Amino acid sequence: TTVLDEDTVCVILILYYKYKFKISKILDIFNLPSRSPINGVIKGKTWTNITKKYVSIIDNQEVVDRILKKK
Repeated sequence: TTVLDEDTVCVILILYYKYKFKISKILDIFNLPSRSPINGVIKGKTWTNITKKYVSIIDNQEVVDRILKKK
């Protein structure tokens, strides 16, 4: 089981949305065995409390809408 922490989530969002890193590169950087945790973060399905802070760099309106609708 992979457990992300707040700092890692922040870095994932920045690498993916600001610097346009591919998910495979992020997996390598963090030595994660699965895409699931990263997909959940970048699609706004998990860690929305942290992701809300990064809405301004997210270029996918569907993801932004999903994040802003969650409480």
